[in-house]
Amino acid sequence: MILSANGSSVEITTPEYGYTSIVHMPINWVETANGWDGWDNGKGQTTYDYRTCKIPRFLFSKAMQADLVDFLLDSTKGRNTDITIELGASDSGFFPFGPDKGDVGNFECRILNRMPTGVLDNPWLYFGNEVEMVMVSAPQYAIPVQVDQGDLQIGTVDGLMYPQDGIKPISKYGLRQDLTLSGAVNALDIAHNQYETEFELWANHSKAAALIDHLTGTVRNNDVSIVAPDNHFLYGAENGASGNYTSKLIQSSIEIRHIEYDQFRIPLKFWMKAVV
Repeated sequence: MILSANGSSVEITTPEYGYTSIVHMPINWVETANGWDGWDNGKGQTTYDYRTCKIPRFLFSKAMQADLVDFLLDSTKGRNTDITIELGASDSGFFPFGPDKGDVGNFECRILNRMPTGVLDNPWLYFGNEVEMVMVSAPQYAIPVQVDQGDLQIGTVDGLMYPQDGIKPISKYGLRQDLTLSGAVNALDIAHNQYETEFELWANHSKAAALIDHLTGTVRNNDVSIVAPDNHFLYGAENGASGNYTSKLIQSSIEIRHIEYDQFRIPLKFWMKAVV
């Protein structure tokens, strides 16, 4: 891929898998007596969202590292300015700012942080870099045709894979108990139970792109229906092995880890508002 700014450019290799794209949404979540509620400072739009990319391991040969340092430290080139990442068809597979923004075209970004290492022993005479950057703009991109992987549905995106690392229901029962010094039990029962769930979704590019686009562009802090088939137990045994759950996505940022070819992992957390 090519980095360019102010008429200067440098060609570097694309990063290896393991980088993370993060969607930051200006939504404030608060937990109330009736569950979770959120205020979207973006007024339901993506206008005030921003996206970052964290690359923990960016490897360059000594010649390429020298070219990059010259480019980034020179005020007439790429220092303290927006940089264009030019991704051609040969670079396809690197999604710097999420699967729904694509992997081909010109991305405008600003490098927030770069932490270079010394020369590495393995691979010999290569340099490692940790890089964090923020997206300024992205090219137009069409969500690809979806390839089904399973039978879980979130909002309008169906065919999602069952969470391969399992589901973690979080049951908050409205019973507060404490022990006195003598061992006697004091209790306060507010008679209100609350249910949340966490899981890491594994998805191919088509499903990850569709889901991120739907969660950020439509769902945000609105209700979303999750359809879990039999034996998913999305919100614990007391809420059924399957069902149509009216839920809320109770997180202000979404991390998308690109761990290998055509596999993205997306940690998600929902609150169960009702069972339909």
